[in-house]
Amino acid sequence: MPLVLCVEDEPGIRELLVEELTDAGYQVIEAENGKQGLQAVLEHRPDLVVSDWLMPEMSGGELLKALRREHPGFAELPFVLVSAFADKPPAKPSHDIAADAYLTKPVDFDLLLETVAELLKPA
Repeated sequence: MPLVLCVEDEPGIRELLVEELTDAGYQVIEAENGKQGLQAVLEHRPDLVVSDWLMPEMSGGELLKALRREHPGFAELPFVLVSAFADKPPAKPSHDIAADAYLTKPVDFDLLLETVAELLKPA
């Protein structure tokens, strides 16, 4: 069963994301911000990360950047950024630090599960 890390600072939203992913058969671990998320990635080595974009201490974009640049062993870790912004996060990530997928809030759970399943599909 794939392990998914859910990084979200809003407890209610995090609870809903974790519930949907768990109900879909994924093992899920949680983090409240990008700093805790980075620690969780290094400790638990998840198969995929779903992360909010704007969070205190370390944003989802900063988490993605840290994984891609400072931890090359996780450079290919599938990463889904979730944002309240209509298109993509307000600051465009550089081309080498793009997320694998972007979802907007409120999260369409069917689209979330479809995206996660697609990103976890064997090559």
